[in-house]
Amino acid sequence: MASLRQIAKKAGVSPTTVSRVLNDAKYADQVSEACRKRVQEIAKEAGYQSSYHRRAIQKSVAETIALVLPFGQHKPDETNPDSLLEPVFHGLIAGIESAMHGSGYALSLVGPGRTKRAEELGIAGLQSKRYDALILPTLTNLYQDVTTQIRQTIDHAQNNARIVQIDYHNTAQSNHPSIYFDEAQACHMVLEHLHEQGHRNVLMLNRSHTSNRDHYYQEAGKTLGMTVQTQTVKIDSQTKSSLAGHTDTTEAAENSMLVRLATGPHDYTAVIGYNDSMAMGIIRALHRAGKRIPEDVCVVGWDNTLAPFASPALTSIDSQFVEMGRQAGKLAIELASADEAKLAAIQKTRIVLKPELFCRESTGTAANL
Repeated sequence: MASLRQIAKKAGVSPTTVSRVLNDAKYADQVSEACRKRVQEIAKEAGYQSSYHRRAIQKSVAETIALVLPFGQHKPDETNPDSLLEPVFHGLIAGIESAMHGSGYALSLVGPGRTKRAEELGIAGLQSKRYDALILPTLTNLYQDVTTQIRQTIDHAQNNARIVQIDYHNTAQSNHPSIYFDEAQACHMVLEHLHEQGHRNVLMLNRSHTSNRDHYYQEAGKTLGMTVQTQTVKIDSQTKSSLAGHTDTTEAAENSMLVRLATGPHDYTAVIGYNDSMAMGIIRALHRAGKRIPEDVCVVGWDNTLAPFASPALTSIDSQFVEMGRQAGKLAIELASADEAKLAAIQKTRIVLKPELFCRESTGTAANL
């Protein structure tokens, strides 16, 4: 196998440049694309492997667990939406890292690529199995934006990789160990809290006509004798995960709520946001319309990420993102280190996380309609 110096000599560049291209992704972008391709082609012909992958092959493990993030659609020379700004990933990453601390495994984030090249590198990493286990969150509609190629790669990996699945729904039919959040119980918990305050008619601002959460709210409403209206907020798919992602969601919810306030009907005493970002928009719209919170209208959020910083402080469901990540990290480590005899038992693991409702200043006794 060729050395860095031999590849550098053949490519007509310095060994440092070759190392940056082949071993150090942090500085790879400092090398021109033409030079990168030339070095990579020469290295491939020479059968070169980085020192990291040589160690991994010798030990038969990669010492890496990957968290797959959704890849946004992109146009040439444009940056992709950055899904790391979604609150779900803040908590997941914190939880996974806490579980992996001291384990000897490293966490690798696969996607979302900020350039086409980064996306290609992420796909290549999945295909070459540079990880010992994969954590695959399917919590949100974000995966609707996954490119065809990465979706095919993930689907293929599900047939043969050690995968931990995270979802809002019971994944009992999954072939992989899974953690899911009891969304149905969370919806019942929200309505039960409002019911105790005298609310009987509520409005929910949703972000999808096909949301399971809408179904859960409707079922909980029937049980409690409450009417739950749904209003869909349209959010531009190209901007919902952008740097201003929270702002886009908040503004979309604010505009949707302002239309409802202007045109009616006004047959509700509480409004529920799909997430805290939407709830912030609802609060802004109510303030602009001269409505008092909670005296005139109560507001409830979801995720408990922005809730403490709202004005008034927002009642919100905690989606347990950090605990999801912690449990996923523990399962991924077990999968990565398990022999075939233990693997089957681990793959049957199903962990259900229970919701918690944080009651704050945005909810109170229902106003008279």
